[in-house]
Amino acid sequence: PACPVNTYSVAGGDCVSCPANSNTAGANSATCRCNAGYAAGSTYGPNLVCTGMLVLTTAIFCDDGEATL
Repeated sequence: PACPVNTYSVAGGDCVSCPANSNTAGANSATCRCNAGYAAGSTYGPNLVCTGMLVLTTAIFCDDGEATL
């Protein structure tokens, strides 16, 4: 079937909504992709899981003991 945007179909099966925090590039997609600001965990394809990106910060300690990020 012709699947609308934000749904996908595997091997011509039924249209399925993309998982949370994901979308398709257009209609008739076979996969979903993570939204901006989200990253795929270790699972891709129909079981895609998009989680918030991990933001790493680095603290620099000065001679006076104060930390800056």
